[in-house]
Amino acid sequence: LYVLVEGSVQLVRARDADALVLSEGDVVGISCLLDRVSYLGDVTAQTKVSALRISKLLLDRLVVEHPPLSDVLLEMLGRRLVSTLLRTAPMFAAFDDEARAQLASMFEVRRAERGTKILEAGRRTDGLYIPMIGALSAIGADGEELGRLKLGRALGQHLILTQSPSPVTVMTDSEVLVLRMSARRFHEIASAHPAMVTHLEDLALGPDTPTFSLVPAAQKKRRA
Repeated sequence: LYVLVEGSVQLVRARDADALVLSEGDVVGISCLLDRVSYLGDVTAQTKVSALRISKLLLDRLVVEHPPLSDVLLEMLGRRLVSTLLRTAPMFAAFDDEARAQLASMFEVRRAERGTKILEAGRRTDGLYIPMIGALSAIGADGEELGRLKLGRALGQHLILTQSPSPVTVMTDSEVLVLRMSARRFHEIASAHPAMVTHLEDLALGPDTPTFSLVPAAQKKRRA
C-alpha cells in the first residue's frame, strides 16, 4: 500500500480508456486489502514522487491481530476514492467544489463479497453503485454472460431516473469495493440539479460511455 506524500502519478487500468491522476494524500494499492483481487493496471510517476509504503505482509499481520482494522482502512481509503472520483469522473463535471463536497458525504463505502448481486434482472435498483476495485460481470435475463464491467463507472442511474427494472444482473466475480448512493438521495440531487439529469442522459447516449461499460465475453476469453 502506498500513500503519496509528494508528486503525482498516472493510474491506467487495463479496461479503462481514461487515466486517473493521483496526487498528495491519495493512496495506491488498496486492492491488497481485498481477497482474491489483482490490480490490472499501471501506475506511472508523472513527477518526482515520495510515498510511504506499507507491505502486504505487514498489513495482513495487522488485520489478523486487529480484525476491525481492515474495515476502518477500507472506509478511510474509500473516502479518498470518492474524492478522486468526484474530481475526475465526467458524471460529476457539472458540479462546483461545494456541491462535490456535499456529494462525497452521500456515498457509502461498501465491501461486497464474491457472488453478490449489485443489480438483478427484472428488479429495480435501490441505489446508484460505482464499483472501484474488483471484478464484476453483467448477465442477461436469459443467463448469458454479456461481459465484464469497467471500474469507476456508475451503475443504476438510468434505472433510478426512469423507475424501470434492470435488464441485466450485475454480479461480483471477486470481493469488490463499491460506492453506493441511495435512490432517495440520488432523486434529491437530481431535483436540486436538473442539469445533472441532462448530463447523465448525454453520457448514457455517448459512444464512449455506455450505460453498462462492458468488455465482451469473447474478448475476455481471448485475453485469458
